[in-house]
Amino acid sequence: MGAQQVNWQGLGAFGNQHMLIDELDTAPGDFRPGLRYLPCSVGGIYMLENHQGRIDGFIRHFRWNARQALQRWKDECPAALKIAEERKSQELFDFIQVVMPRSDYNPRAILTHQSKPYSSCYISIAGQCILEEGGYRRFPLANGRWIVAPEEVEGRGPAQQVLPALKTKNAIKGMFLKQGHRAGDPAYLLPGDDTLFDFKSHPGAYNYGGVSEDGKPLVHILPHGDIQITKEMMNEEAVSIDDAFLVSLYAELFDATKRGAQQNMAQVMQTLADRAVFLAPTLGKQFEYLGVLVDRELDILRYQRKLPPMPPA
Repeated sequence: MGAQQVNWQGLGAFGNQHMLIDELDTAPGDFRPGLRYLPCSVGGIYMLENHQGRIDGFIRHFRWNARQALQRWKDECPAALKIAEERKSQELFDFIQVVMPRSDYNPRAILTHQSKPYSSCYISIAGQCILEEGGYRRFPLANGRWIVAPEEVEGRGPAQQVLPALKTKNAIKGMFLKQGHRAGDPAYLLPGDDTLFDFKSHPGAYNYGGVSEDGKPLVHILPHGDIQITKEMMNEEAVSIDDAFLVSLYAELFDATKRGAQQNMAQVMQTLADRAVFLAPTLGKQFEYLGVLVDRELDILRYQRKLPPMPPA
């Protein structure tokens, strides 16, 4: 759940999420064999599609310090990383992992990597060398895309769809803050002669000469604009943003709760079912993410002998 929370940030902002599912490294400590979830940066993954539009490979860029790299590859690391570890340097080094369908796949070669349909290769940019060659029985990277246009590989997120509205709301918010600041600490208009000087604006201050002999004020507040208008402008932009993030689909349920209306369980479930009808076209794309994720989980747990016998169907 912690890793998925990180991925939801990328899905909402950029329309893509990438989860690498791997076996948990049990050393050091008393960890038991299990699963390890690694959310990957949307900017560090390049997805590869096959001729039918299914993602069957990827190129992953990541950065580790020398200590992390030596924990994984030990003697395979180039000299630059070993020197950095001796100096206890925290410098980050670039690495690339390439995963794609194996061209020499042979399911009968069970003692070699040829028995795994997906090949994997780790490359160190420092030293320009191959660190590890292996493979996977199941595709290891679950990719979720919010909305994909025809002939596109990368997804588009709700934040990208309403990016103009988000930028507009940010600009209006800046105006609102300026108006609020001017209203709370206003600028003053003073006469141009020397009838008033040393003006004090703190509470309880006395300003002699602030009125004329007939009682007319000589000091005025500079108009700061209508704050209410900017609030209305922000609310208008918020509506389109809420629509993109599907918030408005639940407005009926939330509004009924705020009004104090009591709903029984059947009414609540019916309301959620109604909302799901509208959510289904958008969230249906996420099943490509869950399908790969669950398949990889079951594969790892089966080889760790953590699953009961599979049912016949």
